[in-house]
Amino acid sequence: MQRINGSALYHCVEILERLGGVSIFVDDEKDKAFGSYPQDSEIRKNIPYLLREVAWLREGLQILGANVTDMRAEELEISLREETCTHGELCSTCQDIGRRLKHEMSTLLLFLLDGKDRRYIDQNEPLFGVEVADRFPAAAFDIEEAGKCLALERYTAVAFHLMRTIEIGIHALSDALNLTINSKSGWLTILNKKLEPAIESFPESTPSERQRKRYLQQARAHLHAIRLGWRNDTMHPKATYTEEEARDLTEHVGNFMRHLATKLQE
Repeated sequence: MQRINGSALYHCVEILERLGGVSIFVDDEKDKAFGSYPQDSEIRKNIPYLLREVAWLREGLQILGANVTDMRAEELEISLREETCTHGELCSTCQDIGRRLKHEMSTLLLFLLDGKDRRYIDQNEPLFGVEVADRFPAAAFDIEEAGKCLALERYTAVAFHLMRTIEIGIHALSDALNLTINSKSGWLTILNKKLEPAIESFPESTPSERQRKRYLQQARAHLHAIRLGWRNDTMHPKATYTEEEARDLTEHVGNFMRHLATKLQE
């Protein structure tokens, strides 16, 4: 999948308009090469400006992946550098570049990403925080993918990646309780048949034990919050998830993993 930079497309169009409308080159001799004008003429003096504009244009075209259009822009750059370009060629070439860009962009299917969700695509920091990423590196891929799916409105896929993330957290929690679990059982079964009894029976005779038990009970509370958004009326995972459900699950799973990361790790 190709990533298109919206600002690059805008700047390419803007530069083409400037190049095509350079008023200083309005001249009766449309076919007169720029190099044939006197060295101190305004036309010769403005060639560096035109070359700079074409260089920026080519940079934008390369960002867009518009390689065929860039080939035509390169031809214009060469003719300007060699000063064989004429005013008529400048205008017609810019029009041709514009047509080629239109054709190349028409072969792509573009999606507009809402600005508020761009952070899920450009994750400058891990979605659930640095501590979770450090302590649960095996979950890093699915956490990142859950964010990307959220931005791209693939809400059921968000739930899929979050499920894999939860399973990693469940294993860490089970290890802390010295429980042997069957991964094929599913995390809801493990929660009900393994974690719940173990947490309830956890000793609380000393202050450290009571503190530990509160930590475990809080982890259980996070899991119950996740379960309410995860299951359908038959206690199985939903077939599909809405945006609201996916966002709620992301928040709850993030809270669960951040809570675990304060004391546990893989």
